[in-house]
Amino acid sequence: MLRVSCTQCHLPFILNREMLDAALDEVQREGFKHYNAYCPNCGRPNKVARKQLVRAAPWWKPSGKKAAKSAATLTAKAPGSPPKKAAAKPAPAKTKIQAEEPSTRKKLSSFDLNTRTLSALEAEGVSTVAAALKKLGEGKDAMLEISGVGPAAVDEIKSVLKKAGYKLSK
Repeated sequence: MLRVSCTQCHLPFILNREMLDAALDEVQREGFKHYNAYCPNCGRPNKVARKQLVRAAPWWKPSGKKAAKSAATLTAKAPGSPPKKAAAKPAPAKTKIQAEEPSTRKKLSSFDLNTRTLSALEAEGVSTVAAALKKLGEGKDAMLEISGVGPAAVDEIKSVLKKAGYKLSK
């Protein structure tokens, strides 16, 4: 967990493990030097350095293209290793449909969710779309474990996210 104090309203808030994982994944994927953690009170972005996120999440391991690329360069430069065969062509760049997917950094408070559901999610640290999608990806039971969230609330969250254009895992 990482404690962040808002630069605007000075309210401290916590980035839990799920939020740290999502933040580090995004920072790694996009090549950012910092992450914008949005204050739950005033909604303003607060810059959190990548180094600070890594220090707060020692369990996190980089994944994706950059990690694979760095691992490939390390193995290619190993002395005495045989030359590698030509690799297959890389996958094509993102298509227009993939590029138009909505941002997962968006706050859940910007959607038309029930106030009770929204406050229950925020109390558990699920305040962004990324955190909600990750929790939904763990299964319906993971979402139902949150105090104040029932089956109707889970259905509401799913329908609101689907309407906004997010793809939910089955």
